[in-house]
Amino acid sequence: MGTALLALCCCALSLVLALFVGISPISDKAKIRFMYVGAALSLIAVPMMSHYIAGLNNIVDELRYQAVLVFIVVVCCYCFVMANMVKYNVMKKKVAVLEDTVEKLEQERAAAMSQAVDEDQQHKVQETLDWFAAKMNVFSKEEQEASTPVPLPLPSATR
Repeated sequence: MGTALLALCCCALSLVLALFVGISPISDKAKIRFMYVGAALSLIAVPMMSHYIAGLNNIVDELRYQAVLVFIVVVCCYCFVMANMVKYNVMKKKVAVLEDTVEKLEQERAAAMSQAVDEDQQHKVQETLDWFAAKMNVFSKEEQEASTPVPLPLPSATR
């Protein structure tokens, strides 16, 4: 009976650890470690229960203790699943932060590239405008010279 009680104590301790980890505000790394400790305590309880069950001669007691053994295995699986869920959530947060950082860097790079392209285009447009202004100046001078009437001599007023 002492072996079964010891196994149940290990199982209860692992459950208490799992519940404590679920409600306590500790770091994710500590939560994962506590969950693995709880799973290890449950795994330690399994061979003790198996050995105890093998020594029983009563079928009803064997079934009862095998149900407890199944419960211990379920607690062990629960601890492993919870530890992996915490790990998954931590990794998901890290990936989200990395994606945000990459997105910000891509936006900064795109802004810098568009600014460089804009400056280059503005320079080309300015050169073109200067060329057009120079040509307009030339044409306007030619037109002014062509459209300027040649002064005709005034008729003399000899009367």
